[in-house]
Amino acid sequence: MQTFRKAERLCSKKVINELFEKGNNLLLYPLSIKWINVPPEKLHVPAKILFVASKKHFKLSVKRNRIKRLLRECYRKNKFFLYEFLLQNNISISFSVAYVDKNEPDYDFLNEKMVEILHLLMEQLKIKAEENNNEPV
Repeated sequence: MQTFRKAERLCSKKVINELFEKGNNLLLYPLSIKWINVPPEKLHVPAKILFVASKKHFKLSVKRNRIKRLLRECYRKNKFFLYEFLLQNNISISFSVAYVDKNEPDYDFLNEKMVEILHLLMEQLKIKAEENNNEPV
C-alpha cells in the first residue's frame, strides 16, 4: 500500500536528538541517512522517518518544502520493500533522510537515488543484525 500516514513520521524530539547524536550514517550523494534501531514494542510501524532539507543551502522555505515533498513522495512510492525486509527480520528503525546537494533536484533523479539508498540501508541493517547475532553472551 502506497501511503504515508502520520504514524510513520518521526516527531519525538527525544528520539530525534538520540538519532543525530548516536545514529549510524549512510551517504549516497545527494542523499544522507542517519538511522538507529528501536525496540519493536515502541513503534506501531516498522519505520519512522524524518525528512531534512538544509536551510544553509536553501534559504527560501518554499524550496526546502518542495524538496521535502519530493523526498516524501519518493519514499512513499518505494517503501514497500523496506517494510517487507523490516517485518521479516523483526527490526524497527527510526531514520532521517537529508538532501545534501546545493541544487534543486528533479523527481526522477531523486526517485532513483531513494531506491538505491533504501537498498543500501537494508544491507547495513542486515550486517548489523548478523553482528548482534554473533556476539558472545
